[in-house]
Amino acid sequence: MSLDRNSVACRDAQGIQSHDGRKFFECTGNTMDGQPPLKTWWEEAITEQFDELYDELDDMNTQLFYIAIDCGRINKLAEELDALKESGNKRKQKLVTEFKIALACGVAILIMSFIIALFN
Repeated sequence: MSLDRNSVACRDAQGIQSHDGRKFFECTGNTMDGQPPLKTWWEEAITEQFDELYDELDDMNTQLFYIAIDCGRINKLAEELDALKESGNKRKQKLVTEFKIALACGVAILIMSFIIALFN
């Protein structure tokens, strides 16, 4: 039975127990700290495994925290982009309206010029 990536295997299945009935675990591969394989009490091995899992969870929580911050920044940038688009659309509408007014004024001046030219 393998417990983790460090190759900690239960030797209890083969009947290895201490004189007081406590279970032993034996590392079957290299340990993380580079020490030779060792035997340890089941309680210590499990505690060590949980400590490693808690450390990994803490790392993942930290990563998730930074991802959430990044998502907040992205959302803020998206809102700013939407505001800029809206501002651009309003400016475009204003320019179209001004162009229409200028065109109407130009046509009115042209019509007045023709009327004045006809009466002279």
